[in-house]
Amino acid sequence: MSAIKKLNLKGHLLTAISYLIPVVCGAGFLIAIGMGFGGNPGADLTKTYTFWDALAKMGALGLGLLPAVIATGISASIAGKPGIAPGFIIGLTANAVGAGFIGGILGGFLSGYLAVAVLKQVKVPKWARGLMPTLIIPFLTSIIGGLIMVYIIGIPIAAFTSLLTNALNGLGSSSKLVFGAIIGLLSGVDFGGPINKTAFAFVLTLQAEKINGPITALQLVNTATPIGFGLAYFIAKLFGKNIYTPVETEALKSAVPMGVINIVEGVIPIVMNDIVRCVTAVAIGGAAGGATTMVLGADAKVPFGGVLMLPTMTHPWTGAVAILVNVLVTGVALAVLKKNVSKEDEREEVEEEDIDLDDIQII
Repeated sequence: MSAIKKLNLKGHLLTAISYLIPVVCGAGFLIAIGMGFGGNPGADLTKTYTFWDALAKMGALGLGLLPAVIATGISASIAGKPGIAPGFIIGLTANAVGAGFIGGILGGFLSGYLAVAVLKQVKVPKWARGLMPTLIIPFLTSIIGGLIMVYIIGIPIAAFTSLLTNALNGLGSSSKLVFGAIIGLLSGVDFGGPINKTAFAFVLTLQAEKINGPITALQLVNTATPIGFGLAYFIAKLFGKNIYTPVETEALKSAVPMGVINIVEGVIPIVMNDIVRCVTAVAIGGAAGGATTMVLGADAKVPFGGVLMLPTMTHPWTGAVAILVNVLVTGVALAVLKKNVSKEDEREEVEEEDIDLDDIQII
């Protein structure tokens, strides 16, 4: 167990995912907007094409490199700068042999630890030490790791991915409901934190194999959660409750629009003031939204974008219904679970805001 902790597999994976997410967001928005206006992600940009074709194509190219991006991120996290080139090359190799995103993840660990091994074990003359990070380590790691990917681990990974794909494609309605509920729950409970990112890595692997339902469930939960917080404000008013302080109400004004484009972190300041009730409500809403997404068959072709994902679905209404269910359940749960904010709580919050820095004494 201590050896596994020393390897820090989870830490390196989460670091790589933090590099991956901006690529997913940028490429996801490009392809979502392009396809939303009729663009073709398979367009040939050396021939006749439209502006929307260009956007869709750029997004598709970016998403197609995700195995290489995750491999590069993991390898760089493990080995630093010398791990970048072999991580990228082995990630591309994983893509080429059909190992996909799972191959990219394993290839990243392979290249990173190989680079560290070469750095420690290969001894060179003093005059060649400057070549280690730029030539010797990348070359040796790339050729060894690349051949291992092609001839040893690539084929079984591709076979496993195919087996997983067939199993998920064969799920019945009840199984999809449970699977979607689990994804929705995991997606929402830590608001873009490690649990969400781990679930994201898994469902992104599935989308690489043309299984779009799971990642659609995750992203629609992220989209619906902040909107659900906004709806809870109005539902609570109907019950005569005031569940947010003035500062929290102000935070909703930015959190809800952020949610529309799939940025869930805007509600974190509100959650931190009442963690148990907020997380419980989000888990209930996420489970309901994720289950609805999977059962209805919402299948966004892009891994990010919020409501911009809807035009990329075979039946956009399925995604809209999933968001609506998630928003309603989250809103009702929050309105019921959260306590009424008293006038005293509001006064305390105002007093905390009015603290003057000149009043703070450093002892």
